[in-house]
Amino acid sequence: MSKISDCIARGWCQGAHAVRVDNAPTRVDSPQVKRWDITGAMFAAGPQEPGTVDRILDAINDFRRQRLSEAVKNPKTPLSELRTLRKNVTEIHRWNDDPQRSKSDVMHVLERAGV
Repeated sequence: MSKISDCIARGWCQGAHAVRVDNAPTRVDSPQVKRWDITGAMFAAGPQEPGTVDRILDAINDFRRQRLSEAVKNPKTPLSELRTLRKNVTEIHRWNDDPQRSKSDVMHVLERAGV
């Protein structure tokens, strides 16, 4: 498991790059951090190999396309969700912070990206 995945496995958050046990935002390198978002985990993990961000974005967009494929088969899928799934993701933190996102989704993407 990479340092990025290890951070997320220990604790994942939304709405901040890192939070303490009381959910208050903190610096990603603070000894009080209990959970990170993907971006915060990337910073906490230290220097990354070239192409890491691109691999994560590619994995996110593969995940998005898979979800879109599943959603179009379901007649109950709201049109707003289909519109959202059609858009290419260009910002990791916005994908991380989507209210529909789960830690499992994040771990799946990181595994697929090889980070």
